[in-house]
Amino acid sequence: MVTQGQFLRAAGLELWPDGTRSGRYQFRHALYHQVCYERLGVAQRVHLHGQIAARLEAGYGTQARTRAAELAVHYARGVEPARSLVYRRYAGETALRRYAYPEALAHCTAGIETYTTLPPTPTLTSDALALSLTLGATRLATEGSASPAVEQAYRHAYVLAQELGDTSQMFPALYGLGSYYRVRAEFGTSYELMQRLMQVAQNAADPALLLMAHFALGGMLRYWRGGLVQARWHLEQSLALYDPAQHGTLASRYGLYPQVSSLANLATLLRQLGYPEQARQRSHEAVTLAQAAGSPFDVTVALAYDALLLQMCHALPQAQAQSEAVLALAAQHGFAHWMHSCDVLHGWGLAIQGQAGEGIGHIRRGLERLSAMGVRLMRPYLLGLLAQAYQRAGQVDAGLATLAEAVRLIQVTEESVIIAPLSILQGDLLLMQAGTAAAMPQAEACWQQALAVARRHQTKAWELRAALRLSQLWHRQGQGTKARQFLASLYGWFTEGLDTPDLQEAKAVLHALA
Repeated sequence: MVTQGQFLRAAGLELWPDGTRSGRYQFRHALYHQVCYERLGVAQRVHLHGQIAARLEAGYGTQARTRAAELAVHYARGVEPARSLVYRRYAGETALRRYAYPEALAHCTAGIETYTTLPPTPTLTSDALALSLTLGATRLATEGSASPAVEQAYRHAYVLAQELGDTSQMFPALYGLGSYYRVRAEFGTSYELMQRLMQVAQNAADPALLLMAHFALGGMLRYWRGGLVQARWHLEQSLALYDPAQHGTLASRYGLYPQVSSLANLATLLRQLGYPEQARQRSHEAVTLAQAAGSPFDVTVALAYDALLLQMCHALPQAQAQSEAVLALAAQHGFAHWMHSCDVLHGWGLAIQGQAGEGIGHIRRGLERLSAMGVRLMRPYLLGLLAQAYQRAGQVDAGLATLAEAVRLIQVTEESVIIAPLSILQGDLLLMQAGTAAAMPQAEACWQQALAVARRHQTKAWELRAALRLSQLWHRQGQGTKARQFLASLYGWFTEGLDTPDLQEAKAVLHALA
């Protein structure tokens, strides 16, 4: 057939690790392959698959994992499911390292299904555990941490790790479960799991586990009950423990580079704490590191957090450009969570720049799709962006109703640090609704509440915004000296980021009050 060239064509020679020289051939059309395959009897197919698998495995020896995908299929069709399971594991892990998410998903799903048909042994359970962890990391990237499928994969891994008594494998399962509850804003449950992570890491005295535990706690505490200062410490500990030579493989186990996410989280946290220059530097480091690693998921995460940082700084053109970059990248790779989150940021940018109707549409769509995915993390903050868009559109009642929804949610999730910017915006909207004189007492009460919350959580960025509102109000009320002293003391606290919009506005107000 090769000589005549009707069905097959020669595809060169291949040298195997054991020294075998093998001719390679290809069917000229997939249909020819299908017809020839179906003309074989079932028993003959099983026999040939088994022979091919055994010869490949022997010929490649210690390098057999490089042919894991082929070996998994041949052993499955050769009715050797236990051997197939082993190579499904290797194929899934390899696919995840290459960011070939659909391929990783297919191998892991097939492997776990195979495991359910076999009598359990410690070896098979260990392979199934590894498959479940890879599946969890794959689904986390493609479906978002809030997906029930993520929780199912990591819970299955945790059960298998308990059966084996394998603490090292129990750790990534706990991490995955903690991430699931964090993104669903079930912070109490997430915190309990993260504390268990830290206990396991400390007992093991393993730097890799410790850095992941610090990263997990820092990423969670920055939202819950305003624990920003504590979160900063954990994230900085995680970064201090990271050693590229030893910890470069963590991404293949957890589905992300912890250093990238630690830097990205730290950037927006530092911005709120009043360190905009440090925030910019950390965000730049996160993006640079993610791009160097070549991971599309980590690049998406780093760019998304950078877009959020730019939005917090009211750097409109840059925030808009970055959110559009994330939208394109997330759509290309199917990272739904980040795509919908940045659709909200994109809509906010449109609204602030005068396209309120279109912007509101983007924000509402992003919020609806995040809600459908089960994502509640940062929803109060994103609702605040929607309220700002309504403000720009002159829809005051809609803005106030949106803020009320955000506050009700905070009462459940305890994402209390967000109360400060929401209260500032509420005061602004009340002034628009009732007119300056009538609404001044209510607006002042909102800004005082924002000031108190910001001071409690040490969020100098929000404290400055509240102080700007109050000092301008007091100036209008004839209390210029009080306004100037109050704002000057706070402005003097800042030692960096003097070119940011809030600090430039504060400088201008102080100049007017002089």
